[in-house]
Amino acid sequence: MLNKQSGMSLIQVMIGLGLMSVIGLGVAELMVTSAKVQQRSDLKLSQLVLLNEMQNILTSKDICSQMVKDADQTYNQTEAQSADGWDIEFEVSPTETYRTGEKIGNNLIIERLYLNEGIHMGTDSGIDTYRGKVTMEFSSNNPNTLGGALKPKEIGSIFYEIDSANKLVGCAKVPDTPANEICEDIGGEYNFATESCSKFKYAGCTSPSMPHGTSTTQNYTSGGRNCYRTYTCIDGQNIKTTEFCEEEVAAAPPPTPTTCTDGDTKTGTTTCWDGSVHGATYECNSGSWVKTSDSCPWLSCFTAETTIRMHNLEEVPISKVKIGDKVLGEDGAINEVYDIEVVPLGGRELFSFNDGPHFVTAEHPFKTTLGWKSFSPEDTYREHFFMVDEIPLEAGDLLFRVGKNVEMLKKISTRHDKSNLMVYNLRLRAAPISPYDNSDDRSNTYFANGYLVHNK
Repeated sequence: MLNKQSGMSLIQVMIGLGLMSVIGLGVAELMVTSAKVQQRSDLKLSQLVLLNEMQNILTSKDICSQMVKDADQTYNQTEAQSADGWDIEFEVSPTETYRTGEKIGNNLIIERLYLNEGIHMGTDSGIDTYRGKVTMEFSSNNPNTLGGALKPKEIGSIFYEIDSANKLVGCAKVPDTPANEICEDIGGEYNFATESCSKFKYAGCTSPSMPHGTSTTQNYTSGGRNCYRTYTCIDGQNIKTTEFCEEEVAAAPPPTPTTCTDGDTKTGTTTCWDGSVHGATYECNSGSWVKTSDSCPWLSCFTAETTIRMHNLEEVPISKVKIGDKVLGEDGAINEVYDIEVVPLGGRELFSFNDGPHFVTAEHPFKTTLGWKSFSPEDTYREHFFMVDEIPLEAGDLLFRVGKNVEMLKKISTRHDKSNLMVYNLRLRAAPISPYDNSDDRSNTYFANGYLVHNK
């Protein structure tokens, strides 16, 4: 009798080996996926740690200022104002700097570290203070990491300081706590009207003398009328807040001979500022002919080196601006240059603001917090039929600059130059890409040496 032997047939062995291969492949794939998940977790953890460290840096003014100062960075306001931003660096140690392109740990890369929405807040002792927003973008040096690209993270808004050499020398996070709560926390009383805290010392003002947060009104006469200016003292600076003149009550003029019928019009000639004779139109008003327009050459207003803010935020000398170029106007208007006036200065004066260059003639309108003003309102109207405030530009006026910033006009000086010095003005119309059309007065504005001006 034969003995029976137990065991596996060849077919069973082959099936078993096949099953083990399938299981082995599944286990291997699971191990690869698990490794990728772990890589993603490590990447997110590195990102979280870095973001937390950046928050800690910005919160401490001493630490933040020391790190940006050690990085030795030259500031670019044009880039900082743009949406793309200006790359900022923080030197955390002699061997490590947080900046665009820096690798952090094994996998995390700072794709970009930048500051944008830069707004000028003021100047004190040669240091300009700005406010902006810091953002970080990330990537991985491992293209096979699960989960796709890492999202950009906004670190927060900061105040930052630029010195006279255009170097970044200070920074600190903008506090989230409202000013009145900060004041109350330190035992002070907050004055909402003057936005001041009793625990903080604010400088009083002179000429006229008064404490911070108070106002005074000055009376004066102009053209035989009573006029008034109101000043408010804000931390050592007298800010002119209102100004107006009473309507003049004039005696009835004696009757004048009637030479025409009201409403009639005629054409004729007029002698222009440069002695040339050009065509003019007249309208009869109260029995006399009154000039309503002329074809005299414009008294173009700016010296050749005056810089113009282009629509792409570049600064270009006005003498280099070409017909067809696009310039930045008020409230984001984009205006196209269709003509450029170039005439000799003649015997006119050039004006300077706050020890800056002498760059503008008397009749050009500047935008102030009280409206459009010029150094010679009469010339502005006579030469361009453009209405400006009848009170001339003077010390204490607040001039609008790029980015809706304002600058107090503290000092005015004048000088004469060569009579054949050529001066310039731009004739504008709304560009096709402008948010405004030609019926909007903002299509007649541009920035000269950073000041908002009208092209009349």
